[in-house]
Amino acid sequence: MGRVSSTAASTLGTGVTNPTLSTETVTADTEYTITLPLGTRKFYIKHRTSGKFEVRYIESSTEYFSNKGGNIFTRDNLAPTTQHTLYITPKKSGVLEIESWA
Repeated sequence: MGRVSSTAASTLGTGVTNPTLSTETVTADTEYTITLPLGTRKFYIKHRTSGKFEVRYIESSTEYFSNKGGNIFTRDNLAPTTQHTLYITPKKSGVLEIESWA
């Protein structure tokens, strides 16, 4: 996979230049564990077919962030030495697109 141009990289923050792209085929109302690559500093998650999904930081927690259909869930300024795991529950079957940056 190629590296990001210096212009694009400058918008991601210092040292954030190596993208990882992946997809996850999902079934509605099923919780999925997404483990981001070690060193991830920033990530985006989008439901390809504009479905709503819930994001949890603790497995099967009743506390979650609800991402409305068509929106991108993103977080940045993550600690690059920590392994980040997310628990995603889509409300519509389809494909999640996940882009992370180390």
